[in-house]
Amino acid sequence: MLKLAQRSFTKSQTISKKLSIFQWNTLSDQLAYNFPAVNPELLKWEHRSPKLLKKIQEASADIMCLQEIDHYYDFFKPQLENLGYNGVYQKKGAWHQDGCCIFFKNHYRKLEEYAIKYPGNQVAVGVLIECENCPLYVFSTHLKSKVGFDWLRKEQAEVLLNYIGNLKHYPVLVCGDFNSQPYSIPYKAMYENKIGLKSIFHDREPEFTTIKYRKALEKKTEDYIWIRGCQVVSTRPLPTEDIIGPTGLPTEDYPSDHLALCALFYAESK
Repeated sequence: MLKLAQRSFTKSQTISKKLSIFQWNTLSDQLAYNFPAVNPELLKWEHRSPKLLKKIQEASADIMCLQEIDHYYDFFKPQLENLGYNGVYQKKGAWHQDGCCIFFKNHYRKLEEYAIKYPGNQVAVGVLIECENCPLYVFSTHLKSKVGFDWLRKEQAEVLLNYIGNLKHYPVLVCGDFNSQPYSIPYKAMYENKIGLKSIFHDREPEFTTIKYRKALEKKTEDYIWIRGCQVVSTRPLPTEDIIGPTGLPTEDYPSDHLALCALFYAESK
């Protein structure tokens, strides 16, 4: 199970069992290139896939939100089903071979499933599951990448927020790679939302969630978990730049160009 730094929790109302969430952009096989400082062997799917699975097994989270998944049917789905999970998946549009998925332990009952297609080729996938008699919405998303597209990412974030805002007022988890740093316009759209979502890090986002060497080492915070109707118990510390090393991600120990976010939480049952 997840080993997390503990934080105090005050019980203010009836709550469900403690749950764990795991958020990770796994780096799609199609996009595993343009890492000039990384040993090319570390980028091969045959090398990365067992390491990705090992990280997932070590987390053993109740709910997992994954992005850049282009081996869903031939790898992730069968492997995670063998570990006792059910999953939902939504592929991106156009040339993209990857998409977003959610896995949840199979003793949780899926009540509904949602697919959101944004302006552009990006998507979100969602489920309503019953966890310990508590309904919980979960969404996994990946917004547009590249510099100069803040306007589109903001629009995509607003589509997601409007969609959730039209659902019942149950607890919500929104996880994903937003390709947006904490000072950006899309992040501001999420932060100033009108539906009650809050970051699990309480406005103190990690120093970085991705660190890559292109022409120089680039550190960015782009991955987030937003919650409503949930109480965070603890979050897992992320590795430091010294631990990752001068070549950036991926490495032998970290098989994606993004770091996983992990948290323990209670979903409030009213």
